[in-house]
Amino acid sequence: MKILLAEDDPVSSRLLERHLCLLGHDVTIAENGQEAWKILQAENFGLLLTDWLMPRMDGLELVRKIRETDFDRYIYVMMLTSRNSNEDRTRAIEMGVDDFLTKPYSPTEIRIRLQPAIRILQMQEEIAHRTTDLKRSRDDLVDANYQLKKRENLLLEANSVAEWARARFSQLFDGLPVAAFTFDAEGTVFETNKRATKVFNFESHEAFGLKYSQLIGEKFVGEAETAAMQAIFNGLGFEDAPWDDGETHFIVSGYPLVGQGGEISGAIATVIDVTKQRKADLKIQQQADDLLVLNQTLRELSVTDVLTGVPNHRAFKEALGNYVGRFEKGHPFSLVMIDIDHFKLFNDNHGHQAGDEVLRLVGKCLAESVRKSDFVARYGGEEFCLLFGGQEEERSVQLADRVRERVAKIESPYDPITVSMGVAAFSKNYEDAEELIRDADDAMYHAKTEGRNRVIASSTCVGAGSSRRKSA
Repeated sequence: MKILLAEDDPVSSRLLERHLCLLGHDVTIAENGQEAWKILQAENFGLLLTDWLMPRMDGLELVRKIRETDFDRYIYVMMLTSRNSNEDRTRAIEMGVDDFLTKPYSPTEIRIRLQPAIRILQMQEEIAHRTTDLKRSRDDLVDANYQLKKRENLLLEANSVAEWARARFSQLFDGLPVAAFTFDAEGTVFETNKRATKVFNFESHEAFGLKYSQLIGEKFVGEAETAAMQAIFNGLGFEDAPWDDGETHFIVSGYPLVGQGGEISGAIATVIDVTKQRKADLKIQQQADDLLVLNQTLRELSVTDVLTGVPNHRAFKEALGNYVGRFEKGHPFSLVMIDIDHFKLFNDNHGHQAGDEVLRLVGKCLAESVRKSDFVARYGGEEFCLLFGGQEEERSVQLADRVRERVAKIESPYDPITVSMGVAAFSKNYEDAEELIRDADDAMYHAKTEGRNRVIASSTCVGAGSSRRKSA
């Protein structure tokens, strides 16, 4: 299969090209979205693998131009990205992205992700061929009807002309690659072709005189289907309508047959059995859904602290970045760094299992003590952190003190559990989030030097450096 790869990172593009070539695909590389767009206009590609962020034209802009352009083929788009948020992926799907390949890539994931794309493109190509054959056959039928009318007007030997037309119609009709039958305004079937015999399990002489609902099956023909068939006799044909009985799936088209005087003398319907394709689509969708659930589970595991069940350090860094982004839109927030007092004594006096139990109890208490707009995570070791959304420093100190009091009330078979907390509110004076972490951390160690089991605001201990870490 011809694949266009749009990736501005030469190392990533060459690595991905190698994996694709090993799978037997013909790969063309574009260094940015604009180059990829020029190549797509000049060559035919079934599959586009595009990076999200690229110079000159990013991946979403490239997808938008593709979906707004009337190509003579469908281009399956797989987005290369490390973004995993539902908001980003939903926006990408709405723009026309079919699937995602998450960085970093593995050969197994590449092969699995390509399989649904290949099946879909193959089915689309098969349907396109069948549609072309059907339209060609329909054009032949229309041409036969036109030639019949023309010869009836020009030739004097009417019987010979009629015989020729019947032979021509029979040849074209029987040679159609899809099931076809003719019927009148009452719904009575007249001719059926060879393919119809296989699809409906009626010989031609058995089908003659039946209603088309009997021929196709009563479960397929409801009010909407009956109305569509009757509308043919008002000149309103239809194409590619889905009919099913819950088990079998047909694609049905209907066209009027025009008589010698230009009147509609009958109708012809074609039926394509797409049950196998539909089941394959459902299987592919189920596999995609299962993979989505698996990826979500893996995502949750990757950002959850196994011991305490609260988000881990990685999740905290992602959340902190989001809070900083919302701060730029007018949403203040504060960071609280938390350290369990005398944690080493729990391990020394009662064993490491006791230390683990204390960590679980504190993590559970913190998670139950914050609001939905807040965020709690294990920072590392015996340290936790809180993000209070929408709060300045003074209010955050009050909220943190309430949490501290709840921790002090934890029922434990070991020594009493207390925590020291440092609070820092983010402001435009910070160059980055790391400065906020350092200020909250310094305030926390200041709380430990002040006697522990207390909350200290960063603004009250300006100049207290991280050297307190050793003395605490």
